[in-house]
Amino acid sequence: MEESPAEDRRLGFIADYVLRTLKLKQDKWQKCVSSEENRQVLQEFLDRAEQRTLVVSVTAGGMLQPATAFTASTKTKAVYFVKHGRVTLSPDSMKDNLVYGDLSYAPLDQFSALVEEVVAPLLSNSKNHTEWPQVVSQDVRRHVHSLKTNVFVVSGQVQGKTLLPLPAGSERVDQAALETDKRGEIVDKSIIHSLESAVIEWSHQIRAVLKKDSCEALLEGKNPTPHTELLFWKNRCADLECIHTQLKSSKVAKMGRLLEAVESSYSPAFTNIQQDVLAALEEAKDICTYLKPLQRLFEDMENTEFPEVRGQIGPLMHTVCLVWANSRYYNTPARLIVLLQETCNLLIQQARVYLVPEEVLRGEVAESLLKVQTSLEVLELFRSTYEDRKANLNQYQRNGSVVRPWDFSPLLVFSGLELFINRVKTIKDILLTAVDLLKLEKLEIGGVQGRALSQQVQLLHQEFADTYKLFTEKPYDCMDLDNKEYEEDVREFKLKVDDTDRRLGAVFCQAFEDASGLENAFKVLDMFGSLLEHPLVAADALDRYPQLVSMFDKELDCCKLLYSKHIQAAEELGWTPVNKNMPAVAGGLRWAQELQQRIQAPFSKFRHLSYPCLESAEGSRVIQKYEEMMQLLDRYSTSLYEAWTETVGESSQYNLSLPLISRDPDTRLISVNFNPQLASVLREVKYLEARQTEAIPETAVQIYTTRGQLWQYVASLELTVGGYNKVMYSLLDVEQPLIQGQLRDIDAQLRKAEESLNWNSQDIWQYIQEVRNSVCDLECRLQRTKDNVDEIQSCMRSWASPMFDRKEGKKDTLLSLEDRAERVDRFYSLIKSSGEKIHFLLKSNLELFKGEQTSEEWKAYVEYIDDMIIDGFFNSIECSLKFFLDNTDQRASIAPLFEAQLDLRVPDMVFTPPLEYGSGDSFFELVEGLINDVFRISSLVPRLAQHSPFPHYQADMEDMADLADMRHLLMERVQGVMATCCEFRNSLERYSYLYVDDRKEFMRQFLLYGHVLSSQETVNDTDDNISESPPTLDNFREQVDRYEKIYEEVQGLEPVHVFLGWMRVDGRSMKSALLNIIKKWSFMFKQHLIDHVIDSLSDLEKFISVAEAGLSQRVEEGDYSGLVGVMGHLLAVKERQNSTDAMFEPLQQTIALLKVYEQELPDVVYKQLEELPEKWNNVRKQAVLVKQQVAPLQAIEVAGLRRKCASFDVEQHTFREHFRNNGPFRYNKYQRVWELFNTFMYKLLANNNK
Repeated sequence: MEESPAEDRRLGFIADYVLRTLKLKQDKWQKCVSSEENRQVLQEFLDRAEQRTLVVSVTAGGMLQPATAFTASTKTKAVYFVKHGRVTLSPDSMKDNLVYGDLSYAPLDQFSALVEEVVAPLLSNSKNHTEWPQVVSQDVRRHVHSLKTNVFVVSGQVQGKTLLPLPAGSERVDQAALETDKRGEIVDKSIIHSLESAVIEWSHQIRAVLKKDSCEALLEGKNPTPHTELLFWKNRCADLECIHTQLKSSKVAKMGRLLEAVESSYSPAFTNIQQDVLAALEEAKDICTYLKPLQRLFEDMENTEFPEVRGQIGPLMHTVCLVWANSRYYNTPARLIVLLQETCNLLIQQARVYLVPEEVLRGEVAESLLKVQTSLEVLELFRSTYEDRKANLNQYQRNGSVVRPWDFSPLLVFSGLELFINRVKTIKDILLTAVDLLKLEKLEIGGVQGRALSQQVQLLHQEFADTYKLFTEKPYDCMDLDNKEYEEDVREFKLKVDDTDRRLGAVFCQAFEDASGLENAFKVLDMFGSLLEHPLVAADALDRYPQLVSMFDKELDCCKLLYSKHIQAAEELGWTPVNKNMPAVAGGLRWAQELQQRIQAPFSKFRHLSYPCLESAEGSRVIQKYEEMMQLLDRYSTSLYEAWTETVGESSQYNLSLPLISRDPDTRLISVNFNPQLASVLREVKYLEARQTEAIPETAVQIYTTRGQLWQYVASLELTVGGYNKVMYSLLDVEQPLIQGQLRDIDAQLRKAEESLNWNSQDIWQYIQEVRNSVCDLECRLQRTKDNVDEIQSCMRSWASPMFDRKEGKKDTLLSLEDRAERVDRFYSLIKSSGEKIHFLLKSNLELFKGEQTSEEWKAYVEYIDDMIIDGFFNSIECSLKFFLDNTDQRASIAPLFEAQLDLRVPDMVFTPPLEYGSGDSFFELVEGLINDVFRISSLVPRLAQHSPFPHYQADMEDMADLADMRHLLMERVQGVMATCCEFRNSLERYSYLYVDDRKEFMRQFLLYGHVLSSQETVNDTDDNISESPPTLDNFREQVDRYEKIYEEVQGLEPVHVFLGWMRVDGRSMKSALLNIIKKWSFMFKQHLIDHVIDSLSDLEKFISVAEAGLSQRVEEGDYSGLVGVMGHLLAVKERQNSTDAMFEPLQQTIALLKVYEQELPDVVYKQLEELPEKWNNVRKQAVLVKQQVAPLQAIEVAGLRRKCASFDVEQHTFREHFRNNGPFRYNKYQRVWELFNTFMYKLLANNNK
């Protein structure tokens, strides 16, 4: 059985090695194996044969991470486990089947160190070759040197450097050079061979470095940025510096001198290599020096938002020009073309990031269009800046040196950029088209065919929207210049757009033709707007422009006709027709101005059209007609204004001399006598000042300067006139005597304004104020009295609602009597507060009228208010009585208002509330109390008229015949419904025997006689004289069916009855109680049958249990008591046999009957009924067997009893004879009689016991 991961010793082996090697604590391993994913990797390595590698590394967070393969690069140390073969690991075979060790985060450095410090010294040591053949030894040294050289070179390449490996035997170069100096020739030719091989290998390495060029990425079809160019020269300079340092080392110099000394053919080549490296290094340093300023500019460009690149293009190109003019090595077209191409790539890259190819066509069209336009501006700015700098290179001359021109073709630089710009322009055209055509969604065309044309436009919009959506949802990159599918989709898209433009041109033509006038025609042009610039739409619209000129010509004719009609109407009417609420002169001038604007507006729109409509002969004629119409309207305005200025002064002075007020002699009402001509002058000046085109007459200006004062006079007098006239026509007959004196004083004040004062009078403002204040004071006080009377009537209107209402205010609920006291208190509080308010308002009116409380005029006014109060109480009481009458009218289809509960209180059925006359708290008294509550409200307000003999208004209310008749009618209805309800209750007395008769007595008689004794039988005979006749099962069935039938009959009774439409009797409680009683009667018989079944079976079960136990006793000969007990059980079985044999079938019938009545018996009953017959038969059989068994014992006991009886008879005879002979039958004074009696008594008792 495999161990669990937590206990697996194999995991312990791995954990121990990992923690020791990586120097970690145990909790790191526990966290590692707590991850389900990590635990699965470890378990698969241990259990699966095909999983041969496990690498455990440390993550950046310090956690252990197992993996099934070596990672390409890691920044931390790791541990590896590799299986020897495809095997499953066991705890005992871990060391034998695994190769394990640690991995450095820099494996190449580790491998290089391994080769340098272990492999090479070990295999190159001659002491290790003592037993090897020389050929093998040389071959091993050669391979070791090759491995060492390759590792050295690769390590340099990883670091970006070209490392020149020293040749084999380089340590003997010094010795060889010394020998050459002494002898003139070298002893060991292998050293020269090794040096020449090294020169060849170095030559290849250095030539590869020198051949590298920064344009390689461009030639490979990549899109490098200027960072690539700058990095290339930086790395090249560092690499050449490294090579130059190695070539200048002392060891390499000795190698060169040795080759030269031996006159090696590779010595010149070695010298050339050194010279080439030096020249290339000088070039790289020069280029790095001049390209360094560009580093910051390109970084700023890359880190800046693309729209902000505009400001950096100029400085960048300026710096490029400086590099071109000053660098010795970077001023060649090849170098500059590479830099400029990479700059183009950078701009393209930034434009792509800014535009986001995936969203440029799918995002908001307006936003995308703005981005595209910005991108094009930046890219074209770079191209134009290049051209500008190219043309002005001579500005960078220095010290008379000539700057080499950029004579290479711009295509070498901008071919890729031009392709990208063209692609962006294509996207721009698509977006512009989308902007124009998506506007069709909101385009609504009017006119006769407007709806149909609008539907066509919407159809075109939907089709274009679908086309545009399909085009923009393509998954490819729309800015990928190699994407031919996009170009094909653009061609198809433009074809569909052209089709849409053709159909749109047709719609424009129809809409233009359908335009009802010039204004609508211009609206059509405005609606289509920029769509008319589409070539295909513009071609259709070209023929419609001349029609505009014709329409304008008709418009001028129409205006001329309006002018003629206006002049004719002015001559016929005698005044100038103007717009509503406009004065005559200003209105006429405004009319002429509007007519001028009517023809000026379309004339100005002609100038904004792209098509020169008015340059034709027809256009010139229309222009002339337009100028004539404008001159005609100018002459009209001038003549109208001059006529007004001639008469305005004289008429104004006359109107100012009129009296301030005029009075109608018939109605005695007054009015302000301010002539409308004066108001007209003021209005004319107001409108003319607003126009600021005409010179206003001095007289009119003077009147207008006093307009504030005049309007102040008029406004105050209007207030005075309004207040006075309101008092006159609103004054009541009962109020007039109270203010008669105050009216006379005001008329005396007004007479001055009617006769002597006019609008030119001096210092009349104080007089106007005094009159206004007097009139307004009287009007205000009179209005307040009327408001107080209205407030009194409002208070009384609040009474005109029923005091009582149905529950929750619903029409189908009963009268709410539970909150009767609360309702009465609330209504009474309303009446009392209203009464207090009425008394207060009446007192306020006395003060406002400035009257005397004892005057006859005031008493008449109080009686007027008192009659209002009586009417208010009458309406309130009538409303409540009418509520009761309306809701107790049996002819109306209404819900019941009252309810009585019919309850069964044995031995009677009673109503709640009682519906019998004379009983306390009856329904009659309830309604009477409600009516009294209603009438009592009239006693809650003290009488206003203190001179009246009654303290309140209740006597008045009770004396009103209408209210008395309503009250009497309501009580008659109450009496009638009470009688009807009692008759209904009496009809239910037929069920009284159910709750009056004694059920126990009934059951006793039924069980004795099979029926209940009749009254005759009960009177004539006693129970002893009536023969008993126990009931049969059919008798029980009859009784149960009878009561079930009664139950169904009562169940069918309606629980709720409504009498006379408004009285509801709720008999649910009574019906429930009666049904419960009937069920008790029925259940009494059922329960008796249930008890009979259960008791019979229980008794039989107990008897069988006792009999079985008794009959099972073993009786031995001589066991008299045991025999007697068994004989007793046999006798009991015999006595019960007939009744028990016949009991099972009746019991089953009884159970069947109970099932009919849905009476369930306990499960034990059915079990007993199933088991007891068999048990009874077993007892009977057992009794027969026991009887046979005890028969011999019984015979023995019988014989013994006979012997005992014979012996007893002998003893009895002897005792008798002894008693006869020795008994106390004779008197003997010497004998003790009582002792003798006792002796014989004891003997007799002893015999009896036997």
